[in-house]
This record gives sequence, C-alpha cells and structure tokens, in this order.
Amino acid sequence: MAQFTKEFFATIGNWEGGFQCDPDDSGNYDSKKRLIGTNRGIAAQTLETYYKRFKRIDLSLMSIEAFKEILKALTYADAFVIAKKLFWDAINCDAFTNQSVAEIVFDWYWASYAYGMQWMQGCLRTIGINVQVDLKLTVTEVGLMNAYLDQEALFNFIKAERLKYTAWLCKKNPKKEKYHIGWDRRIQSYKYSA
Repeated sequence: MAQFTKEFFATIGNWEGGFQCDPDDSGNYDSKKRLIGTNRGIAAQTLETYYKRFKRIDLSLMSIEAFKEILKALTYADAFVIAKKLFWDAINCDAFTNQSVAEIVFDWYWASYAYGMQWMQGCLRTIGINVQVDLKLTVTEVGLMNAYLDQEALFNFIKAERLKYTAWLCKKNPKKEKYHIGWDRRIQSYKYSA
C-alpha cells in the first residue's frame, strides 16, 4: 500500500517553496476573498479549513496581518500534517497499491483541488474506471484504479491528462500562463516505478 512519506513531501516542498502572496494565485485568498498568501504549498483556505476542523479556531475572524503571521510561521512539520490529513487521507491514497500512481493523483488534487479532481475523474471514466465525478475518491474507487491491469499506462494517462489540464487552465485564464512552465516541469518530474 502507498504511504505519505516525508521524502515524498520534501519533493513537493522543492516545487512549492516558502511564503508568497501573489494576487494572481487564487490559492492566496481566504474564504472572505482577502489576499493572505500561501506557505509551503498550504493555501490560505486550506489553513482555514485545518484550523477550523482540528483546532476549533476560525482564522477568517482574524485580521489579515494576524492570519498572515500564522501562515508565515507554518513549519515543514505543520505542512506535512495538513497535507496528509486534508489531501492524502481525504482521497484514500493509502489504499493505492502503486506508490507512483498514489503520488501523482495526490499531487494533482493537492495542486488543483476541485477542478483538477473533476477533470481527472472524468478522464478515468473514459478509460473504463467507473469513478463518480464528485471531488473525492472512495476506497472502492481507488480499488477500481488498482484493478487497472497496466498501472504504468494508468500513471502515464493521468500525467498526460494533467498536462492537458494545465494548458486548459492557462487558455481559460491568461494570467496563469506565468505559472505554466513551472507546473509542467513539476508534472514531468513524476516518474513511474513499479
């Protein structure tokens, strides 16, 4: 079964970097549409969700400055826990039998959340993996992906669809074009391993 390892998360950290507050990055806004930023790949709304669910603190009630300070103080260990609880566990990545497939599915969900997951689910249906297009992957649906006979072909299919997705995003919103090369390098960095 796949595992969310510190080594894997460190590779994501290399792509994500530290704190940034780019107004063109939709992940930098909180639920009140205030520009807060991201840190270590943790978007403002992700941090909000985590704090509400696990710490019973509503960051949206804080000032922008106070919210930003919490985000800036986020450690690698904090980001790891948040990523595992809100992303890896949310789509049952532990149930994947192939680590490479689990990692590329996780990273797409992590980087794109709802729209990316819907795109991936729709694409999986075109190759006969009958998942629901509903923003989540159940253990049963991961089992359907595990049952796909050629796991390398599945991995390559997901990777190719993700590249199409980034191209679509940039066409839909030309302001995103400045991220396109970086997104595609990140996707291309994923390699299949049996």
